[in-house]
Amino acid sequence: MLSLGAIGFAAPWLLLALPALPVLYWLLRVTPPAPRRVSFAPIFLLRLLPRLPETPARTPWWLLALRLLAAALIILGLARPVLGPGAAGAGDGTLLLVLDDGRQLREGPAIVQYIADQVPEKKLAPANGTFERYKLQEWLNFIGT
Repeated sequence: MLSLGAIGFAAPWLLLALPALPVLYWLLRVTPPAPRRVSFAPIFLLRLLPRLPETPARTPWWLLALRLLAAALIILGLARPVLGPGAAGAGDGTLLLVLDDGRQLREGPAIVQYIADQVPEKKLAPANGTFERYKLQEWLNFIGT
């Protein structure tokens, strides 16, 4: 994980796309050359048609800047920024709950249910033996695999 001060990036390799923004700027500024006028007899009929509004040959600078800003923000967003990356790196190891009497629980679903059973008045999980509790166990096992 790349860390820049208080912000880290979980996918820092995507930041390599930021130097490509000048190329994107150049591509957005490229316009095809103006068409040549060639006299053609049947063109007289086309001149009778109503004219449609024409678009400018160049993109306005503010629209171009907005597009480049949007592209930069998309690149930064895809790099998965993390606020305070030091704390996030601590969860890379095995989850372990050690109780006061030395007993240990190592599996996430067991830890969640144990904590919920310690404070039943908070109703963190359905009561033991109910169908809802088995649905909770089903979901915890689904998430854990």
